[in-house]
Amino acid sequence: MAPMDVATSFLPVLQVFAAEMTRPTFQTFLILVSGWLMAPRQTIIGMVRASGTDRHHAAFHRLFATATWSVDVVGLAVFDLVTAMRSMVFLTIDDTLIPRTGLKIFGTGMHREPMLSSRSHVVTRWGHCGVVLCVVLESRHFPGHHFSLSVLCRLYLNKTSALKWDRGYHKKSDLMLQLLQVLNKHVSGTGKNAFAGRFRFHRSGSAQPDAGRNAGDRTHHGQFPSA
Repeated sequence: MAPMDVATSFLPVLQVFAAEMTRPTFQTFLILVSGWLMAPRQTIIGMVRASGTDRHHAAFHRLFATATWSVDVVGLAVFDLVTAMRSMVFLTIDDTLIPRTGLKIFGTGMHREPMLSSRSHVVTRWGHCGVVLCVVLESRHFPGHHFSLSVLCRLYLNKTSALKWDRGYHKKSDLMLQLLQVLNKHVSGTGKNAFAGRFRFHRSGSAQPDAGRNAGDRTHHGQFPSA
């Protein structure tokens, strides 16, 4: 069964990955993206089957386990792509829970389920918890509606998981600051992006930047900027 081709509209976006991967790794990635578009379940096995490739699934697991490429570098390239020609960018930072079932999967643990919990009742689920930094973008198909596009992330390990996997424990707020520092270093030190701004934390826990070009001491609140 011949593997399907990636939709042409995706190719410009995927070029940011091509610049950071070897050619064989990028070809493996394209096959995985093709499967992701059609797979009923976005697991590695599900995406490999949906892509129609005859290659063994181990090659696709190696893409994330041992292939030489940086998630941060690719994420920052995506940031540059989606913020090009913009005078102001709004960011959001939040934690997200991805439920898992395997007890031996690295980094899993019991985490609060935000969609099912309330102040008086906490529901926990087993899975991965990630702290994610996103760029807020306006939908082209639904003007006035915004969505958050993930560009940087960190895996959060609770104290039990950090001890189990022999890793240092870091609070979610520490991981949020780490992501902001990575982005700030990129936009102010690499010359790839003209943004120079300061980040302000709101009581909700998400971060929005005072990040206009030559923003000075202005503070931006209220409506998100138009695309």
